[in-house]
Amino acid sequence: MGRYAVAMRDFKNTRWDFTGDWAAGIKSGGVDGLVGSTADVTASPLTGVGQVVLSQRVEPIQGAVTFHCRASDDRDAGQVAADLRAAFSPIIGRENTLVVASPLGEAQARVRLSGPIADPVEDPSWDEMVLNLTVPLVADEGLWWLPERSGTGNVTVTNRGDVPAWLKIKWNGDGGAVVLPSGARFVLPAVTAPRTLFLSRQHSLVVRDDKGVVDKALWKRLRSALPEQVMPGKTGRFILPAGATAQWREGVLDPWR
Repeated sequence: MGRYAVAMRDFKNTRWDFTGDWAAGIKSGGVDGLVGSTADVTASPLTGVGQVVLSQRVEPIQGAVTFHCRASDDRDAGQVAADLRAAFSPIIGRENTLVVASPLGEAQARVRLSGPIADPVEDPSWDEMVLNLTVPLVADEGLWWLPERSGTGNVTVTNRGDVPAWLKIKWNGDGGAVVLPSGARFVLPAVTAPRTLFLSRQHSLVVRDDKGVVDKALWKRLRSALPEQVMPGKTGRFILPAGATAQWREGVLDPWR
């Protein structure tokens, strides 16, 4: 992972840069795990031989990062380690965003503490005082997310990720027909303010305004819309009316590849 720049935005909205002229940096070889995995949901075939994989479930990402902490400005190494330690929380809603500049783009994962942080240990390989701090982490979503992509008109979605890509469609104005990769179609109603339709089963094809408030009337009118995804490694073509924009994200298991 030494090839990649790594940064973090903690739940207090403080940015940490772990590369370059760092106060807290990642130790060489200090990333343990932090790669997603899947678990098979299986059944036994009638023949009694082998198994049938019914589906795959993405598991939470587990791992740990060991940081070097050294003096910076008016803080000694111990204070830097204390500040870094305080930047993590195990509480839901206080996740940090870990950012990796990977070959696929800037990959992000929301992480929180998965256990206690041990006291920092002095690293004897440095001439200056450097403390090593190991932080155990979990990413509950099980994925690293690549930057959101978007398109208008005839939109070709190529999914480079490891899980299905679900679109959302933001529109304003007259609306019009949407054609999905399967050939199915539905009509976006005319609106006087921006609305977003989430084309996923997880979101039940809900419609929200820019503040995140559900537009129940439009949601009901769009019952004819169908959830449609683009599978990993596949490409789908969506046709949108004027004033509409497709937005999607790709989720990967391994940002270090």
